Amino acid sequence: MTSKSTLNTFFALLTVLFFDTITYSQNNRNVLNNEGFFSLDSIQNLYSSQINKDRLIIQGEEYRPSYKTSSTITPPLPYFQGKRLMNSDLIFSEQTLENQLVFYDLLLDQIIIHTNNQVSIKLKTSDLESFILKTDNKQHFFKKLTLQKKIKNIKKEGYFEILYEQNFNLVRKHFAMERTVENSYSQYQLSYKNILIIDSLGHDITKKKNLFALFPEEKKLIKKYLKKNIYEYRKISKQELIQLVQFLEEITKSNA
Repeated sequence: MTSKSTLNTFFALLTVLFFDTITYSQNNRNVLNNEGFFSLDSIQNLYSSQINKDRLIIQGEEYRPSYKTSSTITPPLPYFQGKRLMNSDLIFSEQTLENQLVFYDLLLDQIIIHTNNQVSIKLKTSDLESFILKTDNKQHFFKKLTLQKKIKNIKKEGYFEILYEQNFNLVRKHFAMERTVENSYSQYQLSYKNILIIDSLGHDITKKKNLFALFPEEKKLIKKYLKKNIYEYRKISKQELIQLVQFLEEITKSNA
């Protein structure tokens, strides 16, 4: 029998991840190709025929970050909330994997899963539909979306945090910006944009002026609402933002 550690290393080199450690018999010679190497198709056939089908096989590249930070500067790393590891539920088309150790690389816009054998794997975005990050007793739900038009500093396609879904959809795009500060070391600024999706079109409402431009006929009502309910718009909380969007739904519906 091949040892567990050997199998884990083997699968990591092939950029194939099994979410449970398995053993493999040396009698299964039919999975070797003419050069004596294991093929990906052979591994998948072996998996489907001999391994518990409740488990999941996922392809991905090994993750080796090259982020350089200086000891004299204390910037966050380019991960969600600056945290390298957090608990997560990963949602695929046919299965959900709960309580996985991951980190969300904002520069790559990819989820990195940390395996038991200390190997980190970049999950393919084509496989991962959504995920939930659990941090500070809160849950952050992310979904893969494609915007109809590009918004400054962010790509049209990627993972967006879902804040509210009704007539209007409210999402938040987290991202990191990199700049070199000293001796080729980097500093990372974590930021986000609040995006309001109306009729499949995304609109950046991170700044108050953009909000007013999006609803010119309701500008006076919005100003009145903000003055009464929001102390400082640029520091608006998620809950305040959701309530604002509900107010926007109400006033645009009544004016329709």
